[in-house]
Amino acid sequence: MIGAGSLGSALAAKLLRSGVGRITLVDHDVLEDANLGRHELGANDVGRKKVIALTERFSRDFPWSRIVPLDMTFEEALLNRPKLLDDVDVVVVRREDDDGRRVLRARERSRHGDPVHPRPEPQVAEHDVGPGRRDDVERLLARRG
Repeated sequence: MIGAGSLGSALAAKLLRSGVGRITLVDHDVLEDANLGRHELGANDVGRKKVIALTERFSRDFPWSRIVPLDMTFEEALLNRPKLLDDVDVVVVRREDDDGRRVLRARERSRHGDPVHPRPEPQVAEHDVGPGRRDDVERLLARRG
């Protein structure tokens, strides 16, 4: 999950409730007061790193799952962990995260040598989700189930 903000935290919670067993959360921000109305975390977590607080909460609420927190940007995650995407089923990138998208596409081009690769290999699929795109989230979850 690239981004652990309001949308990313809600989608991660839905995926875990649907039975997903492993999620990697990538984000470098802290929770702010302005996020409380929309975020999965609460007032006690204000000022904490989102990925750390979410990992603690999700590990407690979904003990069968494995949550991997990466307190860094997506670009840093790919540089520090070159095999990060090798065994994933889905990569979720927020609509607003153009840098993350650019990195993901460049990585796929370098792996396949084709600048116009119509679809990443089956285990890596980019899903564009954003505010008002609830249907996309529901379709993503339906495919998993």
